[in-house]
Amino acid sequence: MTDIYVGLWGPSRSGKTAYLCALKIIEDVRMTPLNTWAHTFMHDHATPFSEGKFPQATNAIVEYHFSVSVPPSPQLHYGLNAALFIVDSDGRILDQDSTTFNDDGYRTVLSAHFAQADGLLYIYDPLSHDNLVYLESLVKVMTPPTRAGARAAKFEQFIAVCVAKFDDPRVFTQARAASFVPEGVAPSIPQNQEEYFMRTADPAVVAEIRKHFQEERTRYFVTSSVGFRRNAEGKVDPSDYANVTIIKGEPRFKEGKGKITPINLLEPLIWLERRITNRYHSDPDWRKEEKAQAKQENPQAEPE
Repeated sequence: MTDIYVGLWGPSRSGKTAYLCALKIIEDVRMTPLNTWAHTFMHDHATPFSEGKFPQATNAIVEYHFSVSVPPSPQLHYGLNAALFIVDSDGRILDQDSTTFNDDGYRTVLSAHFAQADGLLYIYDPLSHDNLVYLESLVKVMTPPTRAGARAAKFEQFIAVCVAKFDDPRVFTQARAASFVPEGVAPSIPQNQEEYFMRTADPAVVAEIRKHFQEERTRYFVTSSVGFRRNAEGKVDPSDYANVTIIKGEPRFKEGKGKITPINLLEPLIWLERRITNRYHSDPDWRKEEKAQAKQENPQAEPE
């Protein structure tokens, strides 16, 4: 089993917690909690989500340690068998203009955690106006003040950019209007996910990703944590596919709308695991100095 350290980032309410919850209910996935935070997450978030309740937002810096395994299948060319260290944080305080974000102690802890990450899951929310702000704050977190002047090159980490909420009619309708999904057929994700992101995302976000992350270590995915509604025959109705409704500003699963069917959530993790593993096989000392310095600056960031 491979140890993979992943940083999870995205705007407040972008679906970071829902992403992790949905992994647990994907068919054939075995997701086992390996630390206290992970056990609490399973009880407080993942289990209620599988029963149709949206999770509460994360309200601290947390490090989940899970073992995740899934066999190869016709849909997944490669399986996954990894120990995942996933760092998450309250999206509201990741805003670089917030008081908490600019607290030196908080920034030091968060920067040290993200320095340990070999891969990043960046959640892009098509319905949010804050994607650029949070991406800029990610760059600040990954560039601690003690090394801000020294870093000129792009980051070494691999990054999976995940477009969230593709099940939402506001997002899916846009994709269909741009001819990424044919009219009159069951909803599905675009075949060319990178092109979809490049053509529909905020151009400033696209530019920021290209500026700070290496092209060959960046990949784009279109995802949904809840999936499209299926009828009694197990088929998706092109005219009634929404699984979620908004009530008083909060997402709610529609009653009687079938089960949660996550889409394309394993693929980013499998891609990260394969790329990171191959990188360490070719260079066992990859990022060794950077990680050692981060541990020295904040020993609390070392994985359990």
